[in-house]
Order: sequence, then C-alpha cells, then structure tokens
Amino acid sequence: MRHPLAVKFARWLLPVVAVAVAACARVMLRDAMSEIPPVLLFFGAVMASAVFGGLGPGIAATILAALAIDFFLFPPYDAFVFPSSRQTIELVIFCAEGVFISLLSNVLRAAVHRAQRSEREARELERRIVEVGDAERRRIGHDLHDGLGQQLLGAAFMAKTLQKKLDSDAPPHAAYAGEIAATIEGALYVTRDLARALSTQTIGRPDLPTALADLAATTEKMFGVTCAFHRDANLTLPAGESSEHLYRLAQEAINNAVKHGHASHIDILWQTRIGRQVLRIRDNGCGFDPGANRAPLPPSDAQTNGQRDKRERGIGLRVMRHRAEMVGGQLEIGPGATGGTIVACEFSA
Repeated sequence: MRHPLAVKFARWLLPVVAVAVAACARVMLRDAMSEIPPVLLFFGAVMASAVFGGLGPGIAATILAALAIDFFLFPPYDAFVFPSSRQTIELVIFCAEGVFISLLSNVLRAAVHRAQRSEREARELERRIVEVGDAERRRIGHDLHDGLGQQLLGAAFMAKTLQKKLDSDAPPHAAYAGEIAATIEGALYVTRDLARALSTQTIGRPDLPTALADLAATTEKMFGVTCAFHRDANLTLPAGESSEHLYRLAQEAINNAVKHGHASHIDILWQTRIGRQVLRIRDNGCGFDPGANRAPLPPSDAQTNGQRDKRERGIGLRVMRHRAEMVGGQLEIGPGATGGTIVACEFSA
C-alpha cells in the first residue's frame, strides 16, 4: 500500500517535472518554433499535473509554466523581464486557461474517484451478500437435517410400528400404513439430499470433481431431470475458497436452468484450455437473455410472478459474476448451439 506522504510528495513533484520537461523541449526547439506561441507546449504539462495531481498541482504547474515562459522564451532570454503588453496578454490568457483546465480536470478527477469508490462499495456489498447468503443457506440446511429430517424420521418409525401392530388384526390397513411409511421415507431422503446440498461446503469434501459429481446426482433426485458431470483428465484442482465459489456457481446455474429455463437435461463440464480451465453448465431449456435482467425492478405489492422471476434471475446472475471474479475468472452466458443456455466460467489453472 502506498504511503500517504509519498503520494502527496509525488503529486506536488509532478508539476515541477512536467514543466521542466516542457521548458527543456521548448528551449531546444526555440529557433525551430519561433513562429509558434511559446505557451503552446506547456498546456500538456498543466493538463497532466491537473489530471494526475489535482487542482493544486494543476495551478502550480500553470504558475511555474508562466515563470518558465517569461524566463526562457521572452527576449531577452534566460532572464526575468517585465513582458510587453502583447506578451502580458498571452500570459494572462494562458494562466486563465490553465486555471480552467485545472478546475475542469479536478471535477473529472473527483467524479472518477466517486465512481471508483462506488464500485468498491458495490463489490463489498456483493461480497457481503454472498457471505450472508452462504451462511443462511447452511443454516437452512442444518435446520432441515436436524429439524424436519428428525421429525420425518420419527413419523416413519411410528408408521412402521403401526404397520406391525395392524399386521395381525387388519392386514389391509397394515399395508396402507406401510405405504405411508414408504412415502415418509421418500420425503426423508429428499429432505436429506436438500439439506446436504444447502449445507455442505466443497472445502470439506475430497475435491471439487467429487462435489460436482454429487451435485449432479442430487439434482437428478431433487428435480427429476437428467444431469451428468464430465471432466477432463489431469485437471489442476483449485484452492478451497475458489473451489467453494465454483461449486456454488454451478449450483446457481443449475437452479436457473431448472426453475427459469425448464430444462430436462443438464451437463456439468469441467474442461482445460491452454493455461486456463473452464467450468460450463449446459442445458436444453428455453434459454433467456442475461442482459434483460440487469436493470432493477421497483418494489411493488402488485408485482407479478414474472417480475419476481426476473428479479431473482438478476440477483442470481450478479452473484454468479461475483463468484467468477473471486476465482479470477470471467462469466459468460449465452445460447447453446442447439438451444438452451450455456453458463461458462473461465479461470486460471
């Protein structure tokens, strides 16, 4: 991190260096540029000082340039003299333009700094949203496993106990109790798969390929779609935090494919390129335009389901893009060659 004093020193050193360079160049070309106004070459020094240093250095460069022009370029050369009326007008105009350039550059510089600060705040907000979302997802997963899962397990046990009691007295009712127990067990399996998908971190798994293969299997069970995982050999496994971001990116893309794209077949592809790796989620759904979901929608009690759907997709896309940036990658979303949507994240190996 740059020291504040060093930055301040560099800002005020800039006008001195810039004016000195301009003065040296103008003196060397004094004879060749005798017909050109002497102030012309110094505008660049003033503009550079104002853009990179701010208002103060810009005005300082203007003053230094005026002194250099008087000393080096107004005859008699290499001496401070009171300029003629024509030369005085040139200096006054130059100083006025230099101050105007400094003021304008300072306004632009402040606007750039505000934009950069807003961008940093937006990125920090996105990071916090992702962290809170991950924590809330894990909490819900734990609640499903420890709360609803245990209740379903108890209900299944009670149904099986009832089935045993009815076996001798009322066999038809016993069979119905068995069906109830089987249904509850099916709901219990779905709940456990959902809890595992929500609460499990890839950091605690053997590696990302294993986590993605489990995600494909869980997707088939939960949504009743075909989901397959394919990977190239000899892949370089990312670090734990990057692995978590890639896993959640794939999970969000799959959710979008099922919920918004109404896909029936999804492929998770992890492939290598020259010095890069690509994680793709490809589906055969109806597709969508990612650019149409970037504009925020105003909250309203009368908001339709379609508007909520677009808002959810917009938030999901922002989260996926943030996760791609966190692994040093870039997210690309577009239509597939035969329809559907392809979500691709290319990152360094």
